[in-house]
Amino acid sequence: MFHAAGLLQARRTPNSGGLSWRGDIAGVPGFVIEVKRCETLAVPAWLRQAYADTRAGEVPIVAFRRSDNQTGDPLGRWHGIVPLEELARLIAP
Repeated sequence: MFHAAGLLQARRTPNSGGLSWRGDIAGVPGFVIEVKRCETLAVPAWLRQAYADTRAGEVPIVAFRRSDNQTGDPLGRWHGIVPLEELARLIAP
């Protein structure tokens, strides 16, 4: 999805908390992106994890969808949670 949007340097990081990676997607400077794909939504915990991984000036993002991608269920699509001030900056004219 990131590559299709032109972010060709974006790449999935190894799934290990013991490594120096912060977030689940690397190669997007200024952002820490956590990716969650599961049936039970745990948004507060995910946001805490994303914020804990950010450094000054970085924006935490949580991308999520349910694993059970039922046709017509909007939670089967990928969604992104960003701080509201960042969203306002993105959509402002």
